[in-house]
Amino acid sequence: MNSHTNGKPEFDYIPSRLTISQTQDRVIAEALGKLKKQAPAKLVLLADRNGQTIFSSEDSQDTRLVELAALLAGDLAASEEMARLMDSHEEQLLILREGQNQHSYLARVGDNLVLFVQLAGEVPLGWSRLIVQEAVQEILEIVPAGSNQQVEPDSSMNGQNVQESVNEALDSLWK
Repeated sequence: MNSHTNGKPEFDYIPSRLTISQTQDRVIAEALGKLKKQAPAKLVLLADRNGQTIFSSEDSQDTRLVELAALLAGDLAASEEMARLMDSHEEQLLILREGQNQHSYLARVGDNLVLFVQLAGEVPLGWSRLIVQEAVQEILEIVPAGSNQQVEPDSSMNGQNVQESVNEALDSLWK
């Protein structure tokens, strides 16, 4: 990591954990489901800056997607550092990887999230770029940029103790 003259890191690549409520999770899933359909995308993946998968249009238990989310977070950090070194940092970052058979977009969503969209090679790039940018804005309305604060939990817990919920989930794994 680069540092200022005072020796402190210039960037904090591991921001505090982002907490997303069940309501936000549902609305994000709807927005990204719409993106997948409109683009049309082969894969849509939303992860946090630590590489933790938040949404995937495929089975999120697939280890390939877990690895991909971690690589996307690293790719975003590397791209931002390159932009900083070149004195070309922008608030909106959208990276296109154009291939013969498929294309992909990597987009920064606020301070905490990264969006990955994989498309077939025949999907028009201009159209898909607009759809991805719209999805980024829609997610930013759900989870505002720079929001590291804890989000109040939904009432769906019905007063149940969080520790009890965790214990029940762990117990169900062994049954």
